[in-house]
Amino acid sequence: MNRDGEIVLRPRVAVHPDDAWFWSPESQAAEQAAEEDLAAGRYTMFDNEQAFFAHLSKLASEKPGDTG
Repeated sequence: MNRDGEIVLRPRVAVHPDDAWFWSPESQAAEQAAEEDLAAGRYTMFDNEQAFFAHLSKLASEKPGDTG
C-alpha cells in the first residue's frame, strides 16, 4: 500500500503462533537429541501397547539410579 508516497509494510509471521514453541532453541535442541538417540539405536520397540505400558509401569516403580 502506498499512503502519500510512503511504503507501508505489514508484518507477517512465517510460523503460526501455535507452532512457535517447536522452533524455540530448547525444542530444537531436544529434537536434535532425539534424532541422535534414534541414530545411535537408543530406543525400545514394543510389539503391542500392553508391552509398552508394562515397560512404563516397570520404569515408574524403579528407584532413581536403578538399571533394571
